[in-house]
Amino acid sequence: MNSKTSNVSIVQRWKLTIAESTFEDLILSQGLIVITSDEYLQQRLNNLSVVINNSYFSEISWEEVGDDGGGIINSRTKLIGNNLRSGRTASLFSVILKNSYLSFLSGYQTSAIYTGKESLYSNIMLITNNNFKSIAVDSPGAIINPSWSPLDYFYSFFSEQQQLEVSPSFRIDSNNFYNITARNGAILSWTSAQKEISVIFHNNSLEKMVVYEGRGVFYMNDTNLVATKKALLNITNSSFDTIFAITGGILLAPGSPNLIQCYISDSVIQSIIVSASGGIVSTASTIFMIVSTTILSRRLLDSTTPGEVALSNNSFNKLSATDGGIIYDLSSNQTINILLVNNTIREVQVLKRGGIAYVNQPYLFMVNNMISSITAIVSGSVIYARSDKLLLINQHNKFENANFDTAFVFSPTNLKIEVFNLMDESLISLENYSDTLTSIPNLPNLTSYSLGQLRMTFTLVYAGASGVRTAIDESLNPGLILVFTHLNSNATPQVYPKSVCRGSVCTIVASTITLAGKAGDMYLVNATYESVAYALSQQFTITLRECIPGELNQTFTEQCVPCPQEKYSLQPNDTACSECPAGAKCLGGGNISIRKGYYRSPNATSLTILPCKDDGRCLGV
Repeated sequence: MNSKTSNVSIVQRWKLTIAESTFEDLILSQGLIVITSDEYLQQRLNNLSVVINNSYFSEISWEEVGDDGGGIINSRTKLIGNNLRSGRTASLFSVILKNSYLSFLSGYQTSAIYTGKESLYSNIMLITNNNFKSIAVDSPGAIINPSWSPLDYFYSFFSEQQQLEVSPSFRIDSNNFYNITARNGAILSWTSAQKEISVIFHNNSLEKMVVYEGRGVFYMNDTNLVATKKALLNITNSSFDTIFAITGGILLAPGSPNLIQCYISDSVIQSIIVSASGGIVSTASTIFMIVSTTILSRRLLDSTTPGEVALSNNSFNKLSATDGGIIYDLSSNQTINILLVNNTIREVQVLKRGGIAYVNQPYLFMVNNMISSITAIVSGSVIYARSDKLLLINQHNKFENANFDTAFVFSPTNLKIEVFNLMDESLISLENYSDTLTSIPNLPNLTSYSLGQLRMTFTLVYAGASGVRTAIDESLNPGLILVFTHLNSNATPQVYPKSVCRGSVCTIVASTITLAGKAGDMYLVNATYESVAYALSQQFTITLRECIPGELNQTFTEQCVPCPQEKYSLQPNDTACSECPAGAKCLGGGNISIRKGYYRSPNATSLTILPCKDDGRCLGV
């Protein structure tokens, strides 16, 4: 159908009706119905009408379709859509597919039902009261791909006209979908850098959906850098059963989170298996990889209202994911509102974190939900938050068998430092170490060899408004590296090599590090924890003491050298350690004891050991 608009003196109509027809055993290289236009007038094709009613399509395949795609309907114009009304409220659509049966359709590099050039307008297609069975494509969007050929511009006057429109781009109503397979978006895949989309999905039944590259039943990616209107997906009174995806079981919206509106209500959703994140909705943004940070920041700040994901009055049952059993969101600065209201949530299993939600900094509103049998094996059986700047409203929810000490968990923020004396396992107090672990602590009174006598532990913790909690890291072989920098010299920093940690705790005896320097000098220590899941750094300082009895003050190397066993020194300015005299036990450094039957002369400047004639009084010390 060539919708020519170049003859402006004639009000033209382009109308096609297919009814009670059969299309079977076809191999096509283009769309079954192809819609084109010369686009002489940049106006809606209000006079275009394609109606398919009560027809049968089976065993049709599209091969080598080329750049324009194929499918039952193939639109090659950006003018498809209209703003006419059939009554006071009901809108007309350019294409209507109703009361038909479509089965065993396959597409190579095309969607099976609608493949189109991105349109400037709404009211593109109505799909109602059809049965879809065994449809498989190797491209995005098994049923609909409305952005097969994206817009390369979008004039402002189009945008102004769009402000007046409230009609959907696509309405999908009262259909049955069974055994649908696609690369991304089993029902719809849409990506745009120019214009928003609106999809109404009402009273549909879906069973056995496979998205083998993993991007949801609906894939909606808004990469527009200037738009303020939001992409809309409104799902009501529908059922979803047995869906396999990698991320975002129902919806994956990887664009900017402030430009998405997703509403799912009064629906039954069960047996959703997501191998990665977001059992129902994932808004994990990838836009950071395609635009500069400056542009993105300006875009988020200029947005007057946040995006929204609202799940209400639904039944969720038998969901599984790696992170985020229902919601996975990495948005920042409250750029999205997430609402869970009046839902029944049962049997959700998450292999890692966030039984209900894995989030960063959204506004999260949870009210009147019935929640039971929720498991997150690693952490956060209800909520796992990467930031304690999360705004959480948690009211009137009923949790069955929930442990609230582990139900709401935050991502680690610090490494908690503890130092123990290896001689007696006593805990050494750190100076300037606040209860919130936000300060840089100081480890005082060390000398050149002290680190070999201490055990330092570094524990992965969250420290913030909700207190201090140990964080769990299930990663294989997480490690810690220590870098010691002498702040009072230009010496090359010393690195203690990576140590393997266990159970979020790293234990180190840094015996190979020598703390050379004068009394009062300081070292800055950078402790860096790295694993597949986390990367954190923590600083602390070390203050050196002066040499003490039992040590030789080697001024050339700026080290205090302890006397070994069987030798001793009483003055730090001694040039050598002396042999241990008879009757004494020299245990190293200044640790000297007296044997039984001897006593020590009271002269503090020398070690004089004399035999004792009164064995009852000289018992040794």
